[in-house]
Amino acid sequence: MDARTEQTTTRNSSPNGDADACEHGWMTESRHRVSTGTVAYVRCARCGRRRVDHLGEDARVPTALSRPVG
Repeated sequence: MDARTEQTTTRNSSPNGDADACEHGWMTESRHRVSTGTVAYVRCARCGRRRVDHLGEDARVPTALSRPVG
């Protein structure tokens, strides 16, 4: 695990299409290398929701592999 904490911000929509009350500030809790890049387990610093992100070898921005849960 890398000691650095990274943060990205996204706005999420609820299932009924309304904007979430939280504009997520994602912080990396842990990450590991996979054959296609890096998988990161992230948590929102504001609401505590979690999701899984993937950062490809040549990518600059991670892609969410899961929806926020929690």
